[in-house]
This record gives sequence, C-alpha cells and structure tokens, in this order.
Amino acid sequence: MEELLLSGQWVLRRRADGKTVEARIPGSDFGALFRAKEIADPLFSGVDEENAAIAREDYSFFRSFSVSASLLSMPRVLLCCNQIDTLCDVYLNGQKAFSSKSAFLPVEEDVKSFLREGENEIELRFFSPVNYIENANREKPLPANPNGLNGIPYLRKPGCHFGWDWGPCVPYCGAGELWLLGVNRRIETVRISQQTTPALSVVQAAAQNADRVRLFAPDGTEIAGENGRFEIEDPALWYTYELNGKETQPLYTIGFENDEMRLEKKIGLRSIELDRSADAHGQNFCFLLNGKRVFAKGANLIPFASLPEFASEAEVDRYLALARDANFNMLRVWGGGDYASDYLLSRCDEMGILIWQDFCFACQLYPLYDEAFRELVLREVRANVRRMETHPSVALFCGNNEIEQCYGYMPKNHPLIRAYIEFFYEILPGEVAALTETPFIPSSPMGPAPFKDVTGDAVGDTHLWNVWHGLKKLDYYRKRKTRFLSEFGLESLPSMKSIRTFADETAFSLDSAPFMQHQKCVGGNRKMLFYLTEQFDFPRDFCDLPTLTGFVQRVCLEQAAMHLRLHKGRCNGCLIWQFNDIWNCPSWSMVDYEEIPKASFFAARAFFAPVAVFCSREGNKATFFACNDTLEEAIFTARAEQFDLDGKLLETIELPVRLAPDSVQVLQTIETKPNAVLRLRFLEHTVTVLPRAPRLLKLKSARLETKLTGNTLEIKSDTFACGVHIEASSAPDDNDFSLMAGETKIITFAEPPQDCEVTCINNMAFQKNALKRVLFRLKYRLEPRNIANAVYYALN
Repeated sequence: MEELLLSGQWVLRRRADGKTVEARIPGSDFGALFRAKEIADPLFSGVDEENAAIAREDYSFFRSFSVSASLLSMPRVLLCCNQIDTLCDVYLNGQKAFSSKSAFLPVEEDVKSFLREGENEIELRFFSPVNYIENANREKPLPANPNGLNGIPYLRKPGCHFGWDWGPCVPYCGAGELWLLGVNRRIETVRISQQTTPALSVVQAAAQNADRVRLFAPDGTEIAGENGRFEIEDPALWYTYELNGKETQPLYTIGFENDEMRLEKKIGLRSIELDRSADAHGQNFCFLLNGKRVFAKGANLIPFASLPEFASEAEVDRYLALARDANFNMLRVWGGGDYASDYLLSRCDEMGILIWQDFCFACQLYPLYDEAFRELVLREVRANVRRMETHPSVALFCGNNEIEQCYGYMPKNHPLIRAYIEFFYEILPGEVAALTETPFIPSSPMGPAPFKDVTGDAVGDTHLWNVWHGLKKLDYYRKRKTRFLSEFGLESLPSMKSIRTFADETAFSLDSAPFMQHQKCVGGNRKMLFYLTEQFDFPRDFCDLPTLTGFVQRVCLEQAAMHLRLHKGRCNGCLIWQFNDIWNCPSWSMVDYEEIPKASFFAARAFFAPVAVFCSREGNKATFFACNDTLEEAIFTARAEQFDLDGKLLETIELPVRLAPDSVQVLQTIETKPNAVLRLRFLEHTVTVLPRAPRLLKLKSARLETKLTGNTLEIKSDTFACGVHIEASSAPDDNDFSLMAGETKIITFAEPPQDCEVTCINNMAFQKNALKRVLFRLKYRLEPRNIANAVYYALN
C-alpha cells in the first residue's frame, strides 16, 4: 500500500472569466475568495443574497502533482476524499474520472487508468449548488422553506448551508482531505458485533482481505480468540463517564492484519438499547446502557462553523471539554447539518459521551419518490452507518428532524407524504437493522404512528417550542411530563466580544441593520425583549442586554431541566437547543461562536449534575428535591441558606441526603421568610433562588471590589449582588453568579484577559415604565405571526 497526499496548496478558478486565486484543500471556494480579498467576510454582513450571488458561480480547484512508478505498480490506485461538497466532476489529466453528487458520501474511486508516471494534473470542477436547487425547484416545486432558500431537498448537502433561523446562507463548494492510495489487498468492509453483559462479552470481528484478527485489552494485553471470535470474561464495560466515574473510558483495540497492512478499530464493550415498552404513562423512551437506565442530559450540536476553514479538531476538543464541564452525557447531532466526524466520535468514545445521530434530513419534504435520488440517499446511509456503528458512543440513529411536526397538515395521499412514510418507516429501518444493532427511530419528534400526536407526552420524544415560538411563560415546562425532551430553548444575545465582530457602537440597537441581518429568526430580536420583560423592565444601556437575555435564558432552561429530572422514569432525557453557534449572532446557543459560555452553561453544571439538589418555590414555601443518576449510593449534606436583600444571612438549614442509585427523593419543605433569597449548596455546587422576578425586587446598588492579577480575578460585594457578569476578552471559569455581602469570589481565565469589566443586575439602569412594558408585550402578542403561533401551540 502506498499513499500520496494531495491536500495543501491548490488554485481556485472562477470558470466564467478564468479568474484565479490561491486556495487550499481541505477548504472551500468562499474561504479562498475571502483570503484573496475577492469577497468580503461572508459572515460579517449577514446579507444572505450577497452570499447566494457568489454561490451562483461555478468554480474549479486544480493543482499538479507527481506520481511515482511504485504507486502506479499497484493493482488499484484510489482517489480518496472524506467529503466532496457537493456537485463535482473530477478530472485527471484532462479526462473526466468520475462525478460526485453528495456531500455525505466519502469518495473512493479507482483512477489508475487516468494517471501517468511523473507530472499529473487534477481538477475538481464544482457546479453551483444554488443554481442546481433553483432549477430543480422551478421544474417541480417543493413546499416553501421557511428557513432559507427553496429547493434544498433536491441536493444532498447540509441544509443549513442555505440558511437557517440561527445561521447565514453560505452555500460553499469544497473538499476535505484528499489523497491517492495504491492498494493490493486492502483491508475493508469491517464488521464487528458484540453480545455484552457485565459477566461476559462475546466479540465477533471480520474484514475483507484480513488474514488475522487480534484483540487487545485497554492495557495492551492481547486476548486470545479464534477466527475473529473473542470471549472476554468480566469485561471492562464502556459507560458514560457519570455512570462509572472514569475520566477516560476503557477501549479495546481490534487489529485486522495481512502482509500488506494493518487496520485498527477501537471499540467499547457495552450494550445499548432504547426501551420503548408500554407503561402506565403510555410508552417509554429510555436509553439503557449495559442494562442501566440513562437520564440523557445535554444539547443539540450544529456544525462548528459556517465555513470548513474555521473549524478544527482543536475546536472539537474545546467544545467537548465544555460539554463535560456542563455535565452533558449526550449530544444530538442535528439532521440539518452533517454527520459526526470520525474525530468527534473517537473523542466521545474516550470521554464517555453518547451521540444521537440524525440522518441528514430536516424540516423539509424530500423527493424520495425519485428512484435515483433514493438510491443516492441509501448509499449515504450505508456508508455512514458502517463508518459510525463500531463507535460505542453512538446510541441512536434517527431518521430525520421535525418533518412530521412541520408537515402534519398535508394529506396522507400526497406523493411526498407517501414517499416519506415508505422511506422512513419501511425502507430505512431495514437498511439500518442490516448494518447495526444500534437503536433506530424514524423521526424526531415522534408519536405512536407517522404524523400522529408528535407533540404528545405519552409516546416518543418531543420538541417543545411553546416557550419562544408559542410565547408561553418561562415556567410552562412545569406543565408537561414528556417522555424525552430532545429540543427546547430560548434565544439570548452572545457576548459583547461576539457582538463587536459585526456591530460597532453606532449600531448597538436590536433594530439596527447589523442586528437585523444577524438575527435569522423572524421577529427574534423583539421576542428576546418580550421574554426579557417577563423578568425585567427595559434596560437603558444596550451593553446590559447580553447579561439580561442570558439570565432569562438560564431561568428558562434551568426550570425545564429541574422539572424533567424530578420526573425521572416518566421522563428520561433533556437535550437543550442548542449547544454551539455557527457564527456570531443572537441564538439559542449555550456557548457563543467566540467560545464564551453564557449563563445557562454555568447553570447546567448544577442542573445537569449527576447528583443534584433542586429547590422549587411556591409562594412562601420552598421544597427541596434530590436526584441521583449514578450507579452508586449518594450520601452527603446539602445546605439551604436564607438571606435578605442586603445579603445578610437569616437562617441556615441542613439537608441530610441519602440517595439510592438512580433515584429521586423529596427532602424537605420549609417556610421562606419575606423577600428572602435562598442559596442552596450541595457538593461543589452553589445555586441562588430568587423569591420572584428581579423586576419585582428592590435590589440595592452594589459596590463591587475587583482585583485582576494575571489570569486571576477577585470579586467582592458589600451587599447581595444579583447576576454578577464578567465581560472579558477570554472566557472565565465561572460567570453569571450571585454574591452575598462580604463574600469573595475568585475567577480564573485560561489566559490573562486584555480587558475585563464586571457588572451586576443591581447596578443596571432600567426604564421604570410599567405601561410601556405592558403595551410592548401586548402589541407583540397581537402581531399576526404570533397570534398564529399562539393558536398552533395552544393546540399542541
């Protein structure tokens, strides 16, 4: 076997006029044009029409390379690429070698007959994705797309490249790693199956052209086997990190060998099931890992950047570290983006984070009645399931995102609906079952049958957008006892560092052009104010809005997560929309594009903690609950403290906790003192619970003393300080917390910040105009779109 890497320096040519610029592979046309200053930053203006115009051009990447005689002596020479996005004819030495029509299919094509010894030239001849979908949709229109350009289902390319309600339209063309591989007896078509219990794991492994199969334990010890079959007694089981308390999960190595090559696969020994059995509440929706119930806690993952040049493996590592810090045990890879990369999966394998993988269909009806299109999709399904199914982190394959929720109004005999049901309920389940034992569901959210009761609480998972789209109050989630909540959230502004990348001080207004162009959810900026005014009056200073909208987002997510965990067993999952951003913008993210966590992220450390204590306040009573998601008994003492609004301690209550594994328990109900602020301390967590919305509290001005030394910041307050917020050039290790009188908080930064400003809600200036607030909220509710949404979500 011999390999020749073709990644690196290339040239990009615009075919209309022959204009060329330097380019790189892996990379994109937009990235090359931006670096060459041929176009403005496609993420700066936020004007989708500008980017769509660029994408209407056809571009080619080309370069020359030298081929050795030894490479050509191989029986086959494969051109390999992990992704060609999307419509591309590949030319070698002026001859068309093959075509690629899907961004979701890795490429391996035998091109030996097109090569010659010495100098060769390769051209990746891309065709405009925008022209393609517009032409296809003009010929046979699909239902209008509310999230971007029309016609995107005709092309197997991430839908969000054409715009979404949190991202820009940047429909680039480009490719990933590209190389030539000379092979003789290449090891391929790997199949690994296992039957695992705590006492015994039986692994069966085989691969085409593999003469030997060997298995090695996590410590490197070889395990004896015969004909690719191995029996491991008392296996080191793979779990989520919260279930076994291990920072790194045990992974076994399977080596496939012949005289030419060796191929290794890392596996985890575990069983994974999705329990959907009938119960007293309807039908369960619960993941079982090695027979143990998992309450899924985490968020939805969208692509890490709008352009591939702006994403890296280092970024994946940083986000996964954040996920662990926030006590996530699951990430849902959303279907409007891309499939999880091998690197992401391998890191989740190591870290003990489960992956829910949507197939790449989202919020649109696809032309699955077309035989050629359907066959292309099935090739994509087979390739990605084979690639992913050996990873122990992969817990679920899901057919699509929200198609049934979006198109339930259409007649069931419509060709698109008939094709949808046939594909996702008849064809796809069989295809997945033939390749893997990993659980599969047809759609998310889902009900008891296609397009039936997909928003109900008795069966399947739900996406609850009654808060935000339906304008329900922040505490609405307490009325629902869904089986598994896989999408919900609330928009907030990103950090000021993020805002300053697209708006200067002259544009510090939610109505300014930069903010309207970076807000892709219709009416989203006013909707943030609508929810802000449930908790606050209108602020006078624009720069307070990131803190305040972040505070409101935290309240929303915290209440929902707490409520769902208290109904563990009936509900068995809480996945927030969304974890990350694809660019700098207002969105539902917990961490903005500058990788600065929002208030909800820091709160998740406590509300997603494997062992957690919660407080629910009703009037002058507070009830404390405890939840244990681990496999061990939890014994500790929590402390509830009552403070007045001056930050003076009024009362301390000890809460002894003894929690059985995988259990929930009511601890105690207490009388609260008038206007008392409750502080709950458990394990390493501290949670502050206000008596009512901040706008109804008479918070005193707080004198904040700060001292920044290198990467350490000390903060002290002379009174109760609500929502202390740090705005800095680098992310602090904690933020958006409260301080009591005389309390000192020590914050550290990964690197010394260039600037650092500390504020708190006490010291913010608000417009004390109740009439303005009430009229704004009423006027916003009466907008036609919001009336329609309110009616829809009242019925669902």
